[in-house]
Amino acid sequence: PLLIVAALLARESRRMVLYWLLVVLALGCKEDVAVYFAAFGIVIVVFERERRVGLATTALSIVWLAVALGTAIPFWRGLYSLDSANPFLEGRYGGLADAAGRLASWGALSRIVTVLSATGFACLLAPAWTAIAVPGILVNLAAAPDTLQAGLLGHYLWPILPWLFAAA
Repeated sequence: PLLIVAALLARESRRMVLYWLLVVLALGCKEDVAVYFAAFGIVIVVFERERRVGLATTALSIVWLAVALGTAIPFWRGLYSLDSANPFLEGRYGGLADAAGRLASWGALSRIVTVLSATGFACLLAPAWTAIAVPGILVNLAAAPDTLQAGLLGHYLWPILPWLFAAA
């Protein structure tokens, strides 16, 4: 979270070298951080009219996510004699109908309300900034119900909170 908040502050103060350094460091912490920075790049383009920075942020994030999920994670799992399949993708979601059913449940709505309540719902006053967290929240909630990921617990929650607090 500190890297994300620091990246936002660096960008706001126009310290772009520091911004890019912090974005890369944050992306390196966890593969799904890229989902949030990709959405942030879109918000920069659409709402703040900083086309170059926004598109570069989104492009870097999408490339990072593809490399992390498609190359880096399988490579490192292989080095540790683990199945090269990425557990983030394999076996977490089931079919599309299963994942959609989990998203359209009272449990998912309950978790969304709980996460948004971390800011006293003040994040809803800045919907564009709150929207940055939405893709990641949905990806997590679509996961199998017996996982920490679907519960938005632990390290699945920390990449979401900085965006909601920035929105608040």
